[in-house]
Amino acid sequence: MWNSRQNRIVLFVSAFILIALFTYAFTRDRAEIVSLQKVKSLIREDQVRKVVACSDYLYLKSSDDTFKIALSQVDPQLLSGYAVTVASGPSPLMLLSALFAVFALGGG
Repeated sequence: MWNSRQNRIVLFVSAFILIALFTYAFTRDRAEIVSLQKVKSLIREDQVRKVVACSDYLYLKSSDDTFKIALSQVDPQLLSGYAVTVASGPSPLMLLSALFAVFALGGG
């Protein structure tokens, strides 16, 4: 099986597609976009556990879900009772996925 050039090409292309799909699945943004009224409702009902500011969005994490709203829509006074974490750089999972992809594709 490994002796055939065509089999190796098919195997490497399949591995690349699989790695690309797994990387996309792990790194995609699954947060639900919500309105300012929904954010106020979440804060009023004390459902927000963590607040993270990342580029153009503010992520609100509850015990069940993650929500996001445009950073420009939220008044800073609204979040006065929360410690806002600023996300910076790629996540360790993204770096690990990229490293795995490099080793998988370069190891042929």
